[in-house]
Amino acid sequence: MKRICNICSAKDYKIVKKAGKHQLLKCLRCNNYYIYPFPSKRDTVLSYTEDTFNNSTYYSRCEALNLKTFEKRMMLIQKITRLKKGKILDYGCSTGNFMDIAKKHKYLTVGKELNKKCIQICRKKGLNVNSSVQGMDFDMIHAGDILEHMQYPKKFIMELNTYLRKGRFLIIATPNYNNVITRLTQVKPKEHLFYYTPYGVRFLLEKNGFEIIYLRGCKRDRSVETLFFSETSENSKIVRLILKITKTLRLERLMDWIISNIKDDMLIIARKIN
Repeated sequence: MKRICNICSAKDYKIVKKAGKHQLLKCLRCNNYYIYPFPSKRDTVLSYTEDTFNNSTYYSRCEALNLKTFEKRMMLIQKITRLKKGKILDYGCSTGNFMDIAKKHKYLTVGKELNKKCIQICRKKGLNVNSSVQGMDFDMIHAGDILEHMQYPKKFIMELNTYLRKGRFLIIATPNYNNVITRLTQVKPKEHLFYYTPYGVRFLLEKNGFEIIYLRGCKRDRSVETLFFSETSENSKIVRLILKITKTLRLERLMDWIISNIKDDMLIIARKIN
């Protein structure tokens, strides 16, 4: 069979492993990984608009932890970009935790979200959330935990490029497939369609009008209690077993510290150059 990578259009790949009814393929040109076959576009859109994965519940339970994480990230973003005012788009804003922090720091914030329940939560908090942002432009776009969900990453990055003013900034957080924890816990064929390496995400951005100014492993505040409600535990027997052992032995505080210090994600800050 011949499959074309939706990032670089290469046909050369190798099969890494099976994941249920799917295969995980590695593109031998751009060094990224992707699921085959993809779910249909209709099923993908419905899963997010109708909250199939219970994201609204999970992210609501994680709100306090996410606010801590995003406060730390915002301080880093401001240090790297030196942008302390302007208009921010949070693309895939979920329940609005990053928007809460951006608003606290006096940015003008707009969110884009498909999940109907998440939109309701955001609007109850007084956040400006839309299903479309066509015709708008921004000084910064935050796309956290969303790039891995995109079936057409190149098209997605090109779309984000059109919303950014020249010289302004794109912030991405996504799992790093070079990390063993990511490989063990984040392969979720119904949700995560692409899996990135540092080389691969650099390839994607630099070929589509951006220069990388920051790319490093990053951590996030987590807890055992909230992980029980995540798709990660639903999809990984190893994670479920570890969580149960942790609860049984009453090691939650130790495990909370451990999982909050794992740098299994990448944080990327890129500047639009054209």
